[in-house]
Parts: sequence; structure tokens; C-alpha cells
Amino acid sequence: MYIIRFVYSALDVIILCQYLIQFQAKKKHSTMPDKILSYTYLLLAIAGAVIPWYFNYSHIQYGEIPISFQAFWQSGFHDYLSSSLTADLLVGATTFAIWMFPEGRRLGMKRLWIYFLVIFMVAFACAFPLFLFFRQRHLMKKKG
Repeated sequence: MYIIRFVYSALDVIILCQYLIQFQAKKKHSTMPDKILSYTYLLLAIAGAVIPWYFNYSHIQYGEIPISFQAFWQSGFHDYLSSSLTADLLVGATTFAIWMFPEGRRLGMKRLWIYFLVIFMVAFACAFPLFLFFRQRHLMKKKG
């Protein structure tokens, strides 16, 4: 429950940052909202690594079922609710992976394969905001 609240709060922060950027762009050209947005993405990437791995570590330490890919996959489809979350995650991660490569190439970003690895080695919740952080930084460099 707390994680869902955190995600909604994080989305509120992103929406607020985007509003500030649009408002500031109309007012005058300033890079401060861009920096706020980029660091918001970075904080979300850190949270996206720490929170899922907290639960992974807890399962390794205290879980009744030994950790394996098969057990991990089956737990994701244990009941209707976990199946819903797992399907949502799979669709979101797949969409991100498909969008990330053309978007990164369009902007001239390098080492895009790293974000793809982060999806599987760390968490999708880390990979997506991490990509957005470096994308925002790349856009800020281009802007000057």
C-alpha cells in the first residue's frame, strides 16, 4: 500500500515539474525546471532500485521458497492481483524497451543497451527513470 502511495506521489511530482517547466518556458528561458525534473528522475531511479531490491533481499533472507527464476516467475502469477501487476509490469517494460532505442538514437544518446540490462539486472522501476534522467541531461546539453 505504501509503495502505491509512493508511486502516485512520485507521479504528482513529475506532473508538477512538467507544469513548472511549461510555466517557466512561457515566462522566460531558464534551465532550473529542467534540472529539477532531471533530479526528480534520478531520485525515482534510486527509489526504483532500492525498493524492489529491499523486497528481493527480504525474500532471500526470510522467504519460505528458495529463490530461483522459476519461483520468481510463478510468484508473479500466484493469484489474480499479482498476475495483474506482473502483466502491467511486462507491458510497461516492453513498451519502454521498444521506445527507448529509437528515442535514444534520435537524440544521439550512447550506450542504450545499459538501460536494457538494468531492466533485468536491477528493476524496470530503476531503468525507466534512469533513462529519463540521462535523456533530460542530454536535452539540456543540446539546449546549451
